[in-house]
Formats: sequence, structure tokens, C-alpha cells
Amino acid sequence: MAHHPKVSPNELRFAYYFLRAMHGNVNNAYLLLAVVAWLRATTPRGQRWVGNNPLLMVSRTGALLRFSSIQAAAQAAANRMLAGRAALGYKPLIYRIREAVTSDADKKQQALDFVNRLALSYWDPLHYGLGWYAVFDTFDPTNSQQQALNRIFNIYVKLPGMRFTLPADLFPTPKVHEPKEPPKPKQPLSIRHVHVPPDYLLPYAAYHFLVDRQWTPETLPGDPVVK
Repeated sequence: MAHHPKVSPNELRFAYYFLRAMHGNVNNAYLLLAVVAWLRATTPRGQRWVGNNPLLMVSRTGALLRFSSIQAAAQAAANRMLAGRAALGYKPLIYRIREAVTSDADKKQQALDFVNRLALSYWDPLHYGLGWYAVFDTFDPTNSQQQALNRIFNIYVKLPGMRFTLPADLFPTPKVHEPKEPPKPKQPLSIRHVHVPPDYLLPYAAYHFLVDRQWTPETLPGDPVVK
């Protein structure tokens, strides 16, 4: 029998892309697992994701949406949640997952708050089992009997504690650009050898220059003047 990993790479990819699109705390491993629990509450583990759509999002006509990639599906889920943050009750959830918590206890609580606030929202008409507790705003997260009705919670509590590694393709290795060979220094123009083509008429020009000058003793510099 084939061995199925507890958390598949595609589940982790969807969770990471979704939180990143929501500007959520992608450094919280518990929160990543909470998103995985949300996926499994819609599409149980082991079932194929039709059209890369584990949340079974549909169009306005009710047709199942198909996406070119898991990242595109996660982005679509984030866009839908951000668009309905006021009317459909997603605002408390969005604010909560964006908090940069650091301690282990705070990370666990952030993930649990995501699970509960998602069930209380209108993403699922039946509120993932909370039903009237969500409709009448009477849900008490400290009440174990009420908490046990939340299908996302029941899946989530089985996930923390397991070890997993995010797929390497989520963190592509940056390209290393090899240094270009420095340009060769150019010889300055002042010391560059310039070849002067020979001028064969130059001696004749010098002769005519001397003849036209008509030197006289009076014009010769430095010679004594004979009177």
C-alpha cells in the first residue's frame, strides 16, 4: 500500500501562497497547518484536487473553477476573502493572521483564532458545523462541546506537532551573476602613435617659401648691418 505523507507538498504550497497573498504570518508553522486543515475540511486528504481547486470555489453560475496552478488558486481564494472582508465577516480573521507574533504560545493561539474566525465567517454557509452558534454569535471557543462541532478544528488539532519541510520551490535560489571581464584600458590620445602619411610635395613648398621671403641683409636676424 502506498504511503501518503501527513502533509503533502501541495497542501503546504497552497497554505504558503494563500498566507503570502493575504500578507499573513507565513513564519507561523501552526498557521500554515491551520490552512491545511481548512483545505481538508473541504477536500479530504487523498482526494484529487480537481482544477487545482481544493476549496471547491465556484463561479457566479455555480460552475467549479479551474486554475492553472496551485498558486493561482491560492491567490483567487485570497482575492475573494479580501473583497468580502466587510460584508462576509472576514475582517477579524484578516487582521489576526497579519499580526507578527513570535512566541510559540502566541503562534498557536493565532492559528486557533484563524480556525474559529473562518468558521464564524460566511465562507461556508453552514459555518463548518458551528451552525446557529455562528449565526447568532453565541459561539464560545472555551466550550469544548461547541468547539468540537467545528470541522476545521477537529482536523487541525491532529496536525500540530508533526515535522514538515516546506517545498524548496517556494524559496528559489537566487541567480548568481558571474562578474563580467573588466574592459581593457584604452591608450590615452596624448601618447597614441599617429601615423602621418608622407607628403611628397612638402620639399617644393619649403623652397617656394624661402624664395618668396626675399631675405636681405637688413632682415637677417643676428647679422651685422654693413653700411
